[in-house]
Amino acid sequence: MSTAPRAFVVTLLTLVLSTAAIGSVAQETPPDPSAAMVEAALEHLAAGRADEAVALLEPIRETPGLSPRLLALLGTAYLEAGRAEDALAVLTPLADAQEADPAVLYNAGRAALVAGDAERGERYLARSVELQPGTPAARELGLLRGRQGRMRDAYRLLRPWVAAQPDDGEARIAAALAAIRIERIPDAERFLTGMPLESPRVRLLWAELRLIQDDPQGALAMLAPLLTEPPPELEIDILRTAADAHLAAGQPQQATELLEGRTEDDPATTLKLAQAQEQTGDLGAALETMKPFAEMLLEIVHEPGRQMGNRLLAGEYAREYGRMLAAANRTAEALPYLDLAVRLTPRKVQGWKVLADALTATGKTDEAAVARERLEDLTGGADPSAVAAQAAAAAEDPTGQEVLRAQRLLERQQGEQALAVIRAEKELAPDDVRVWLMETRILLLEKRPAEALQVAEQTARRFPELVDAYYQRGATHLALEHYDRAEEDFRRALDLEPDHVPSMNDLAVLLIIRDREVEAERLLERILELQPDNALASQTLERLRAKRR
Repeated sequence: MSTAPRAFVVTLLTLVLSTAAIGSVAQETPPDPSAAMVEAALEHLAAGRADEAVALLEPIRETPGLSPRLLALLGTAYLEAGRAEDALAVLTPLADAQEADPAVLYNAGRAALVAGDAERGERYLARSVELQPGTPAARELGLLRGRQGRMRDAYRLLRPWVAAQPDDGEARIAAALAAIRIERIPDAERFLTGMPLESPRVRLLWAELRLIQDDPQGALAMLAPLLTEPPPELEIDILRTAADAHLAAGQPQQATELLEGRTEDDPATTLKLAQAQEQTGDLGAALETMKPFAEMLLEIVHEPGRQMGNRLLAGEYAREYGRMLAAANRTAEALPYLDLAVRLTPRKVQGWKVLADALTATGKTDEAAVARERLEDLTGGADPSAVAAQAAAAAEDPTGQEVLRAQRLLERQQGEQALAVIRAEKELAPDDVRVWLMETRILLLEKRPAEALQVAEQTARRFPELVDAYYQRGATHLALEHYDRAEEDFRRALDLEPDHVPSMNDLAVLLIIRDREVEAERLLERILELQPDNALASQTLERLRAKRR
């Protein structure tokens, strides 16, 4: 559990103690014993004297009809004084109320986590964020999601928080880790830049970044000071990252020497050691290293109600063990692991390729065809190794990669899948205009203009100087036959960019619909001056002139 910065606590207490935050419940209770008592308690908390705030407020805890705002203040004082159980007892009735205040939910969530009730703490924090995004509750929930391994959720919650609170070092480190895990490299660099390299966690994350950027020697240089005397809580992560760097540098023996005898029942480290052993040419040792955890994976799968935990790691472990079995000519044994790998990580191209090859080798041609069909869905028919290279190259622009992925799905008439991709990306990159424009475009192509208009309206408000925002909104109005509004938007786009060809073209179409053909003809002629090969404008102009003749 992280320690909430005191300034955040005091800010939230101010919200809790406001009349608006309490609402009608406060109006139905007797007046507080003393406004001076509230002021004094707040001063104690702001100065870090939580025990004195508790001593001031605790005597009135059992007062009949005590107002919710004083109870909220007492609960927070208990929490800041390290008395989580008492805090939870006071805050629970307030947090369980249907109209619970976001600040009360935040402190109740913190108290529950400290008291060991993770499920309740998570529930309170999630309700607080839902009611009021961007508050310290988002920070705490983001940190919790990171500890749970839910890195996309952690990134989504922490990214805006860190942008608003750049001095929050703990949140920045957690956001950088989440960004690295979901391969959003520019954000990870931005989070880490300016943070002190004296921090072992910061240095370790920089090393991981160097690895992703194909700079193993840079990663090893970054790790060198940590390898001499690694902090105990980070030792295995440091060794594993150094082993990764040695493998990337073509030094499998050094990686093996680092990890032998150090796996400590850790599957991620065990996997890394096995990969190092395989690269040294000792495939048998690699299989023996992986065997205990691999067999455990299959046991977990067949136990009803048993949770897999880290699905990404489990999927990678199953795929690598299956691949090594196949490489050792034990393909039949490999199939259950390869099948498990694609179930756990269905978007991993390499898993489907290895499974398809293994099914073909064992004569299961029908199943192999299904696996290859899935592989083609993921790659768009391109070679899997080329797709992997493209993905690595796109690490510097993950949003651009997702927009291209949505575009490929659209080209294959898979609009719903394209919409799901772009909406998922919009949660992670809400400030990137490309996801907003692509969402509107998909909705228009899917003949859902009413939904497209909602997104287009939001885009124009969010990016008021963007010509494409007005063009798309105009196109949406045109699809809905809102001709006056469409014309207004097209002309606004042309005010911003007089030679914006899409706006000129759609405005010309609109003017033809409204029997204003002379201006439409001038627009089409201007388009052909700018783009002599524009077939659409040429055909429209030819039809218009034929009609007039």
